[in-house]
Amino acid sequence: MARYNPDLMQLDDGATGAPRVSGPRTDTSKVSQADIDAAVAQAGIDLEVDPVTLAYEAGNTGAAVKLNKFTPEELKAYQAGRADKITSARVITQAGDNPDNPMPDEDPGEGMYWANYGGVWRKYKYVVAQSFGVSDVNNNNGNGSVDGNGNPIIIDVIDTTGKPTTNIDVLKAALKGMGFSSTIVEASTSFLNGLIRDGLDYDNATEIFLNSKEYTLKNGQKITSPFYTEYGYLNEGLTVPKTANELFNTVEGFKGVVDKYKLSSKYLTQDALKLYIKNDVTVADLAERAGTAQLRALEADPFQVNALIKQGFISSAADLADFYLDPKIGKEQLELNRQTGVFTAEALRRSKSGISTSAAQLSGFKQLTATLAAKGYSEAQISQLAGTGFENISETLMPTTQLAQIYEKAGGTVESNAALTENIQNSLLQEEFMGTASERRKRLSEQNIRAFQGQSGTTTGSLRTTSVSGLL
Repeated sequence: MARYNPDLMQLDDGATGAPRVSGPRTDTSKVSQADIDAAVAQAGIDLEVDPVTLAYEAGNTGAAVKLNKFTPEELKAYQAGRADKITSARVITQAGDNPDNPMPDEDPGEGMYWANYGGVWRKYKYVVAQSFGVSDVNNNNGNGSVDGNGNPIIIDVIDTTGKPTTNIDVLKAALKGMGFSSTIVEASTSFLNGLIRDGLDYDNATEIFLNSKEYTLKNGQKITSPFYTEYGYLNEGLTVPKTANELFNTVEGFKGVVDKYKLSSKYLTQDALKLYIKNDVTVADLAERAGTAQLRALEADPFQVNALIKQGFISSAADLADFYLDPKIGKEQLELNRQTGVFTAEALRRSKSGISTSAAQLSGFKQLTATLAAKGYSEAQISQLAGTGFENISETLMPTTQLAQIYEKAGGTVESNAALTENIQNSLLQEEFMGTASERRKRLSEQNIRAFQGQSGTTTGSLRTTSVSGLL
């Protein structure tokens, strides 16, 4: 059996000052609470303690922590630990430590309880266990919410005005941690405070704030969510509603685009935003449109502008921004309109070479553009194809028309000549962009070759090495 020397065990009995130790004493006067918390956290890591368990212990001991550093699982564990501590403390305070100052016999009322702080019994409203405030985390007695002077906060009535409960700080911090700006969160303090005072826990308060238009308090008062007023209304009418984060990030992104490109505020009206959301326009989409509109205005290409005017997309050059940013136009339709614009611009660029841009031709340009777009060609590719194609047509159109007048006895009047030119242009358009060979042009070319051979004696073989445009 182990033995001990009672004289040695009682060596310090009756002594004054600090007990004797085997080495130098640690100066604990310079150790802060933050140092202790850090050491505890590191110990948890070294011992491989589950972070969720550590969070519960932090809540149960009242340790000073930064809630916005918690994961959702850790936050719930912390709240559970804090709830257990408050429940335990509440049992003690309700029992009363002083027999000469027992808890009052009066019923505190529904949803209320008696608690003794500083020797004074007061009525307090039960707070749902999942929501705790910053003051709750940092006070030392662990017996409930306190103000800046350490005095308990008494909640008597449900109201959306007046001094907020400390739970609001946790809820606002959590919302900011979800990515929502301080502007919308702080502007919603009254609404959020009303939800908390009505007994809602953190999850339900967040859900109502982000995804509901209104909430009716227990006293019958109806309050409207500021988030819905600013962002949530954009989900109205959508078959597949967007998440709160998607709505927030999209609207704030749109504001950034409007500010960057110095656009009109009309693109940020509620109606405009609803149409952008309905048409699934992203922030990247709007930025690209704004940048292109600005570039087109700087380029001042008269053919580009005139093409949009002729196709009925705008009334004047001043409408360029509206063409690209019109919220009523869906993404696919705008893309097709832009493709039609660049296709038509290349025809206008060669109008002096005889290319017709009559109403009938403009309608045909739209149809050809739609066909090219359906094949997967982009706006830039269609512009390049149109440039090359109309250049070829401009070199062939008038010579072919003249051959038709000679060999087909076509034309003869201004009207008939114009009709003939358009007819031939239609054939050339199909040949150039659709790959459909023009039998008429081929026949006229052969007639011209035979006539040319008869006059000069040139052999057929020598002509086959020459391009049709050269012959014409």
